[in-house]
Amino acid sequence: MNEAYYITLLCGALFGGTPETVHGFSYPGGAASIRVDCEGKNRVVEFGLDKRSSLDSIQQAMFAADVTGK
Repeated sequence: MNEAYYITLLCGALFGGTPETVHGFSYPGGAASIRVDCEGKNRVVEFGLDKRSSLDSIQQAMFAADVTGK
């Protein structure tokens, strides 16, 4: 079982959200997109299964919250 399995399993069950949503954004050098692990009405959730990705998840969740206005 990998992270995608747990995201799908937990996102709806625990957070009432939609897994793997994509959002585009612009920045001075161009445009890009992000994929949010789990997005609910009022929050975004990023999952990390080990110490390093857990630290990355905090940064990703903060950025995704800004992009989505949550």
